[in-house]
Amino acid sequence: MKNDYRYISDILEFLKNDNFILTLDELTKIIIKIRKQNKRVFIFGNGGSATTAAHFQLDLSNKCSIKSMTYNLPETITCFANDYGFNYSIKKYLEIYLEKNDLVILISSSGESSNMIEAAKFVKKTNKLITLTGLNKNNRLSKIGLHNLYVNSKNYNVVETIHLIFLLQVIESLYQELTIILKTWNSSTTYLRISGKERSF
Repeated sequence: MKNDYRYISDILEFLKNDNFILTLDELTKIIIKIRKQNKRVFIFGNGGSATTAAHFQLDLSNKCSIKSMTYNLPETITCFANDYGFNYSIKKYLEIYLEKNDLVILISSSGESSNMIEAAKFVKKTNKLITLTGLNKNNRLSKIGLHNLYVNSKNYNVVETIHLIFLLQVIESLYQELTIILKTWNSSTTYLRISGKERSF
């Protein structure tokens, strides 16, 4: 049987998209500003997108020393879903923790996840919001927020993979940019300290 590599070819085709690069650059700039202001990045997703959110949040904290939070502890999820309803659980979490000038990133492959849409409606009134969506181009979440990375595919695996690649490239871009900044500040030293670790250059 002939193998069908459409999943990989679709991903490679999307990565040629100029809008992908432009959105990536914008998000990198926004997060660098967040770091300078000593503010935080909140990122949320459901299911597979929740693991993407957790991966990005961990790398932001560990690799880039940027304050960040996500919503993935079972006790927190079940408590807020039980007390406020699943559709409003992330909104409630943000009502408690979100502060002025914090950034929020919401991931929904369909762009129709009710809990993400309710959170987005709350966030857009006071804070910058970035959304990552796919499937239907006219999805509701894509219309809310400052920037949206839309993946033009009906395949959930393609959408989720592109979202992960996009966010990990943001991490790499941030790390490179922050390294340059630190080199400028520490031009007389051989070692720079990022995330509590010495790295030589």
